[in-house]
Amino acid sequence: MPDCTQHEYDSDTGPDERDWTPIPEESGQEDDDSSDAMIVTVLALREMTADEPGLRDAHSAAVRLGEHVFARRLGTGQEAADFLPVLSAARKVAAELDKAVLASDDRERFDLEITRLAWQLGEKLGDAIEFDRRTVPIWLDVASPAHGRINVMGERSRFAPNHVVTETATTVVTANDCTLEAVDHYHLRRVSLDCESLYSNGPAVKAFVALLLDPSARNRAELRERLSEIVHTAAEVGGQTHHQKLSPQADTLANQPDVVFLGDRSTICSTTRYHVRETIFPLADLLYHQPALIDDLVNEYLYGTPARHIRSALADVEDADLLHHSHELDDGQVSVTRSAFGVRVGLASAVMIGYGNRLVARSAVDVGTTEDGNLSRFDEIIRMQIDAALVAHRPRPHGRFPLAPPEPPPSPVPSDHPYVPESPSVSPPNPGHRHPGIGGFH
Repeated sequence: MPDCTQHEYDSDTGPDERDWTPIPEESGQEDDDSSDAMIVTVLALREMTADEPGLRDAHSAAVRLGEHVFARRLGTGQEAADFLPVLSAARKVAAELDKAVLASDDRERFDLEITRLAWQLGEKLGDAIEFDRRTVPIWLDVASPAHGRINVMGERSRFAPNHVVTETATTVVTANDCTLEAVDHYHLRRVSLDCESLYSNGPAVKAFVALLLDPSARNRAELRERLSEIVHTAAEVGGQTHHQKLSPQADTLANQPDVVFLGDRSTICSTTRYHVRETIFPLADLLYHQPALIDDLVNEYLYGTPARHIRSALADVEDADLLHHSHELDDGQVSVTRSAFGVRVGLASAVMIGYGNRLVARSAVDVGTTEDGNLSRFDEIIRMQIDAALVAHRPRPHGRFPLAPPEPPPSPVPSDHPYVPESPSVSPPNPGHRHPGIGGFH
């Protein structure tokens, strides 16, 4: 624990009021001085959390703590239960500070103040802790795998459930004041590009070629509309974490868990590893979710190397999207079924039951290689469509009259038709004249 003399404060409180030296027991003003020191501690917490956007909840909890401290004389003659509001309020401050993202120096300052407050409460709260544990609520925290979701079913009851049943969970913690860091580590051996859903869709290919030849806003909107019809979408059910209040006397039954932790004030690091041979990512999804890739293709498809941009975009796909398109993983759906008497959790990645717990769920994805898949087939089809479109739209020579349509080729003579030689074309004679040398009129 760092020395309190190393910390500086910007408040107007004088150094005499921040003297944290324990008061000797022979002092006749032990109770009053202890109360005054506790008030100074609470005021320090209120000052340090004021005017900070990320500590608003902690500041509100510190204000309520101060109200409880001011409303009670913390003398030795009080019953242990009289200190329960102060204890609960102090725990609320600590819980809100745990949620805040703090620098290391700020964390040390807050921990120091909370420690001093606990020391000043001292043995007066020692007897109250056991009573408080019979009344303080406990919490259920559930996390799904990184590639899944939580599906919460049932209605929330006005009464806190008094039992929890977990089915085939990866990690179960039934303790208090613990931190669980649950990591889902995925190793994707190969990520391959799939273009078939795009080049097998005629309207989508037509819209893509039209945009390459004329990059207008209308053609861009048409392509986006065609891509939205073929992208791989799935309905998402719930989030990836669940937080629910339980009864203080809640019982826990863990069926077939991989790991169970029971010790209070523990820090647990649990890693679940997934090995996937291949993830196939559709090109339609790549174009739809990365509009910048469309701009790159428009600029380079006719005269550049568009495959380079497509490979680069495939390497930049978010981890969550890669997991979403992996067919080797299960759906990862976690069920939380609530009732008036209990909660049943199925297929969870992490479960924590108790008070003062903190669940941190994160994922890590390693990608081995990136493959083009059938990109060459898509490129061949697109270039054929571009050539056909350019030939069809080749401009005609300008003139007053349009060009005459070409004459159709002569019909071939059937092989079974008798051959008849064609007679030379001879103009009929004029009846008013006679040919010379044949006779007639001269």
